[in-house]
Amino acid sequence: MYYATTDIRPNGMFLWATWLGQNVRVKITLSYIPGDSVSDLVGAKSLGL
Repeated sequence: MYYATTDIRPNGMFLWATWLGQNVRVKITLSYIPGDSVSDLVGAKSLGL
């Protein structure tokens, strides 16, 4: 289980997520495909897929 919060910064928007006990900062880039769930985005990015 994990949770995520948005973190708006001048250099971009980030997701702060807790994934398997690890705190991970995920930068949301233009590669984000509308329609994809945030959970899929966080899961894929945090696992380095």
